[in-house]
Amino acid sequence: MQLCKLGSWLCRRGGPMVSKAYRCCSTSSSPPDAGVMEETSKRIHREVSLFFLRKPSSDWIRPDFVFENRSTNKTIVGGLQYYRSLLLFKAWGNFRFPFILFRIRQSETNLENGTVTLHWDIKGMTQLRLLIWYFPKKLWYPTHMIKHSNTWKEGISVIHVDKDGKLYRHIFDDKVPSSKLKAIFSLKESIQRKIKDSGRVEPQLLSKGEKYLTIHSHINNKNAS
Repeated sequence: MQLCKLGSWLCRRGGPMVSKAYRCCSTSSSPPDAGVMEETSKRIHREVSLFFLRKPSSDWIRPDFVFENRSTNKTIVGGLQYYRSLLLFKAWGNFRFPFILFRIRQSETNLENGTVTLHWDIKGMTQLRLLIWYFPKKLWYPTHMIKHSNTWKEGISVIHVDKDGKLYRHIFDDKVPSSKLKAIFSLKESIQRKIKDSGRVEPQLLSKGEKYLTIHSHINNKNAS
């Protein structure tokens, strides 16, 4: 019990690590049921979309929250510390851009693991750019404003949800799959479908597919090394 209290104190204080004993004593990290997962996923989408327009909620962030930023290899431990970092990031974005928009480009909910994966980007327009282009680009239309804004940040976030609908982990990575890799995956799936449907595949398509898959394998080996 004393170890649990010590781990709780370290977590609230934002120390470099969370006590293993506290992790055992904290709320269970087992995945939620379908209803809780659906409601939490909707709330995540709503919070992300309105991130720069209103104060983010803190009531669903667990005290033992862990944020892993794999782009900088830094980790934030503690719900309070994570929430403070969100407020600082929000303030910096609103200060830098008169117009800023947090967009979810793609999302996926995994009920078995209790995770919500988001591919998102942040588009913004600086004050100088806004003054110069306001009339030529008709920026009073929201669609024009979004179209002519630059992408400031882009990444993939994996958010872990417990059985109570609380958030306890966030993994961020800015290494978004490129369009070339997406084309490779699409070609691979096309070949697999043709083989499954007809039992055979044209030699030309197969040789082209092998070439792309060889390139993809080389890229994976290079990243792993």
